Amino acid sequence: MVIRRSCYNKEDVKEALDRAYEGETFAAVARTSSVPLRTLFKKSKELQTTGGITELRRGPKPALSAEQEADVVAWVAGMQRAGFPVGPSRVLERVNKIYERLHGATTRTGTPFQPLSMGWYQRFLGRHPVLTMRTAQKIARVRNIVEMDAVRSLFHAIAKRVVELKLSADRVFNVDETSFMPKGTSCKVLALKGSTNVWSKETRPNFHMTVVAAVSATGDAIPPLIIVPGKRINKKDKAAFTIEGACVTGAPKGFSNGSVFRLWLTMFATQLKKLKVALPIVLVLDNSSTHLDLESIGDAHDLGILLLALPPNATHMYQPLDVAVFKPFKGDVKDALQAKLLSTADTVLSKKDAIQIACSAYQSAIIDRPDNAISGFRCTGLFPPSFVKMAERYSVYPNGGASGRIGTEAWLKRRRENVQQEARVEILTLPAAPDSASKKARLTVDIAGKLVGNEVTV
Repeated sequence: MVIRRSCYNKEDVKEALDRAYEGETFAAVARTSSVPLRTLFKKSKELQTTGGITELRRGPKPALSAEQEADVVAWVAGMQRAGFPVGPSRVLERVNKIYERLHGATTRTGTPFQPLSMGWYQRFLGRHPVLTMRTAQKIARVRNIVEMDAVRSLFHAIAKRVVELKLSADRVFNVDETSFMPKGTSCKVLALKGSTNVWSKETRPNFHMTVVAAVSATGDAIPPLIIVPGKRINKKDKAAFTIEGACVTGAPKGFSNGSVFRLWLTMFATQLKKLKVALPIVLVLDNSSTHLDLESIGDAHDLGILLLALPPNATHMYQPLDVAVFKPFKGDVKDALQAKLLSTADTVLSKKDAIQIACSAYQSAIIDRPDNAISGFRCTGLFPPSFVKMAERYSVYPNGGASGRIGTEAWLKRRRENVQQEARVEILTLPAAPDSASKKARLTVDIAGKLVGNEVTV
């Protein structure tokens, strides 16, 4: 067996030293180990004098020490917890500032230092597997300041209704609206090397269309309500529905409003009778003004529907449709739009095509996949009611999704706190205290009536 020299780690050194201490000669151990003889002597002496073995890397000294890199890791985690996750460019910017402070802006010969680049960054990630690349979800400030008291109120409200009304899973529903068109984002594709501008066509309607969806905690889906702009629709467009019970209505600019929601409540009550759902039922929804006006609340009560509003700005945390259902729906819509574009090469989307694609995606992603809705209710803690699940969802967002204690070090300061600390240490200082501990030696000599010299006094 060929022993590769210099390919060893700290455990290999310990194993080789144990063999030597058990009676083998250092030379015999070096011949059958990857640790060189000189290294064995050096590490043996280090172990006897210090009681331990330090592991040093080969090659030139690292740009930053292990302690400094640990500080960078803590800063990255702290930025994530603060809601400002950083990428490679921001990390390299801060690291190069540290590097310049350590080594200066130029070398001994006067040439400027080469800044650390992506090569160092990739090796840095390899040395710290606790860090990894993730896609950051954009969340508005108000959606990240949900109060825990509001979460407790939500749990108490749903738990009270479940207990008092003896609600089963088929009597708890969630309703929400979503845009028909998925968000336009770039994606990676195959292209020829050297291509400088790779672009792709897309199918996009010249109108806004909204889809109203509702699901129960058992996964039962209510047929969709399609909202299109205008007061009239072509008969051939209306004939594009492929789901029994689906409806279409018109609204200014294709967005939902209070009157549309009241129409949907009537449609919803009709579907409840078809499903033979016992009344009353609880309908979980966001606290939009289009849902919670007095007329809508009264109509819902008359139909045996109890409205339960989620806390403000908390739909991304506790709305089952947002959490587990709408993403596969948007994915199916995107795939259907791409398939239409490839088959027809037409980038114009008519209302008929939009309604047909929306119904097809609704059928495949919502009606035919009830497990998504069931998982959405369960993981949000709405049904069965679980404050533990709600607290888990709540804990994900305040710290930017970070777990553990990394990024909570006491030395990490906000910019304003750092300025305050600098002001206390460097600006708002007091004069030095007088030294009154001991009496100063006399610096003068009495000369009146005397002859004073360096050697004698007469």
